[in-house]
Amino acid sequence: MLRLARMLCGLCCFSALASAGAQPKDIARFSGSRQAMAELCGDKAALAKLQQKQERAMQHSGMSPAEYQAEFQRGYAQSREDFAGLSEEEKAKTCAQLQAFSRHQKN
Repeated sequence: MLRLARMLCGLCCFSALASAGAQPKDIARFSGSRQAMAELCGDKAALAKLQQKQERAMQHSGMSPAEYQAEFQRGYAQSREDFAGLSEEEKAKTCAQLQAFSRHQKN
């Protein structure tokens, strides 16, 4: 349950991370985590464009594409590991939160 709470908190806090001056590595890791969530919920393509935009933004902050990809993969791998232990109920909650977050981002 703690893993689920951490993942859901991450969804809600992403905008705050970016605007609060979070380190580019943290943002890249979170992007990887978010991609793993999208895959869990059957929406892998939804974040591809956002990932490219994010990678370009991180380059402007001084992070190389290789660094971005390395941190993205760290976040992705950790989240995939976390998701492996989720019950069906926890997966459903995670996907509902991701869908709500996606709707919020479109507005």
